[in-house]
Amino acid sequence: MLDNTHIRDLIQIGETLTQDNVGDAMLRAVVIKALITNPDNLVVSDRIMEMIRGFARGADIGWRVFEQPIMPTRSLADIQVWQLIGIVNILMEINYCFERIEEASFFTFENSAPVRFYINGIFHYVSALFLLDYKDNKNKNFPHPGTMVKVLHPLELTQLLDPVYQVLNRPFGKNLTYGRTILENRNKQFVHGSFSPENIKNLVDDSNIFDNMQRERFIQNHWDLYDRLILLRLRLLSILTALDVNFDKYPPQKLFHIK
Repeated sequence: MLDNTHIRDLIQIGETLTQDNVGDAMLRAVVIKALITNPDNLVVSDRIMEMIRGFARGADIGWRVFEQPIMPTRSLADIQVWQLIGIVNILMEINYCFERIEEASFFTFENSAPVRFYINGIFHYVSALFLLDYKDNKNKNFPHPGTMVKVLHPLELTQLLDPVYQVLNRPFGKNLTYGRTILENRNKQFVHGSFSPENIKNLVDDSNIFDNMQRERFIQNHWDLYDRLILLRLRLLSILTALDVNFDKYPPQKLFHIK
């Protein structure tokens, strides 16, 4: 019965989306979706969530997005505006990988080359943005690994990354978190490996990924991460909008000092 109430709430959210409230609406939808347990209602909620995500993906500078955007505590230099624009764009790229997995699986098959391409794309992006350079970042007093924190920490916006790391830090295998599982796969399968199954034998053993329940957990973590990345992009767009950033002042030619 409670699930039916949650479904009605999600439907109401989906029917009242605007450029001014999409961030708050999606944040509420993510919380409500996590409360749904009935398998049939989960299927319905997935369809509604995809519609909400679809609206959120269209967000751009100029959308208010949140009623109360989280703002930097200091003014932004031009290079920092460029950095935020770069993050917004790269988050759109990684979101594209998430969007295409289900489509590729529907039109091909579960383990097809297109599906693997987009999954591996996610692994590479997530590793670079959130998981690499742990020791180097720690030496520089950054609270997280990855490249995102290098931009947001000097602006005192590190808290925007907390929902992402809450998903990445979830326990998953016997010893490894969900995020560490992604990083180990990326490192040992592609970067430092030799395309031998032996490269990831220990990882497969730790994650027990061929167990159906573990596989479902991994997929659910993927979708939860996807929602947090969409919300991160929405928050950054809300900041750029609130700062009244004029894109005409930031052409690529100016960035590279080309007249």
